[in-house]
Amino acid sequence: MFCPSCGQQQTPEAARFCPRCGFPQYGVINLLNAGGQWPEASAAPTISPRKRGVKQGAVLFLLGMIIAPLLAILADGTGFPEGLVAAAAVIFFMGGLLR
Repeated sequence: MFCPSCGQQQTPEAARFCPRCGFPQYGVINLLNAGGQWPEASAAPTISPRKRGVKQGAVLFLLGMIIAPLLAILADGTGFPEGLVAAAAVIFFMGGLLR
C-alpha cells in the first residue's frame, strides 16, 4: 500500500499514520477493506416508494389547510372566482388523501 498523500510505500498493519507526511492511514485501510466503498455508505437506508408517497400526500393535505382558507379570504372581498377556492380545496384535500 502507498500513502495517498506523499506516495511512500506503507505496510497496512504497521502504521496508523504515514511516517513521512503524517497522513492518517486508518481511513484508507477501512476503505480498502470495504472494497473501495465507505462501510456506512453501503448500508444507507432508502425510503420505499410507499413511504415517500405517504409523505407527499401528507404535505399536500397540509398545504390544503393553508392555501384553501387563504383563497377563501381572498375571494370574499375581491372579484376572485369562488369556484377556484372549491377546486383548490378538492385538489389539495382529496389529492393528499389519494396520494
